Amino acid sequence: RSYNQSKESRTSCAMAFMDTINHAGYRSALYGNLNTFTKLVDINKLGNYEKWFAQYDTSIYFPYEISIWQYTDKGTVDGIEGNVDLNITFPKNQ
Repeated sequence: RSYNQSKESRTSCAMAFMDTINHAGYRSALYGNLNTFTKLVDINKLGNYEKWFAQYDTSIYFPYEISIWQYTDKGTVDGIEGNVDLNITFPKNQ
């Protein structure tokens, strides 16, 4: 649905959605990979929003603050059949 949207439009929609979720008392984050954050949205306008970054590797390169790193889609969890995504969170000091 967002294929023909501009970078500015995608960014504004994401911000409006996350503001609504946050205002309702929930925690939101924008999920994406390097392509999402460099080509599809304006990362410079998302500094105050949490980011959930997907990069399947043993280390991460992303020069912006992230809240969650999805580091694989081939994880295993007892009781779940098949591969699962695995993530690490980076809680902010409060």
